[in-house]
Amino acid sequence: MVSAYQDYSKDVGVVIPRGNLFAFQVSHITPPLNQNQTVNLAFLLPEEVIAAMAQIANGTIALNL
Repeated sequence: MVSAYQDYSKDVGVVIPRGNLFAFQVSHITPPLNQNQTVNLAFLLPEEVIAAMAQIANGTIALNL
């Protein structure tokens, strides 16, 4: 399997990043854990749910529970 991956990686041009630039970029991908973070998960919801949430937020429709 290792040799098959080596052949595949050569065929498709897999590049394994290394060095100081890569280490710097990886260390700056996410903010430090002691900072507030905002995560938007709306892209995981169906469009109908997002539309209903927007209507509730702007007062177009009311939510009766």
